[in-house]
Amino acid sequence: MTSPPLRQAAPALAGVLAAAALATAIALPAHAAPPAGPQWQCPARLTVQQTAEPVEGGWQAKGSHTSHPLVNLSFFSGPPEDQVQLVPTRERTKGRSPSATWVLERRDRPYWVACVYGGTSATAAIALPADVTSCTVEYDPNFSVPVLKQWSCQTGKP
Repeated sequence: MTSPPLRQAAPALAGVLAAAALATAIALPAHAAPPAGPQWQCPARLTVQQTAEPVEGGWQAKGSHTSHPLVNLSFFSGPPEDQVQLVPTRERTKGRSPSATWVLERRDRPYWVACVYGGTSATAAIALPADVTSCTVEYDPNFSVPVLKQWSCQTGKP
């Protein structure tokens, strides 16, 4: 049984570990190199402007203007704001390197990829061309949470 001080410290320790992983991710370059051209390369960083609303009780609220590193990708059926996020069709580990593949069946509605950035919920997203049949993401094995190493999409005949 965990003692109360340790139980109280566990969330703080988890936060410290998450911050350390994020700091390492910020220090390392994230790669996004699909073969179809520059429009498929996620921006390596996303600058986010946050505005804080006034608060009561004498508190002073402060916004921020911060750059966040690319850390992952998400795939969607339709625009991300529709919230139809896809799960990988298959996941595997080759050596120490984990990867995930999304097989994208033909359909009228486009698939989208959203670039996910550390320390923010802001994303950058783009519709994939209709002839994309699958996308594979390779993750950096040096992180306990999935951090993007590289990604690519394959096309097929329409």
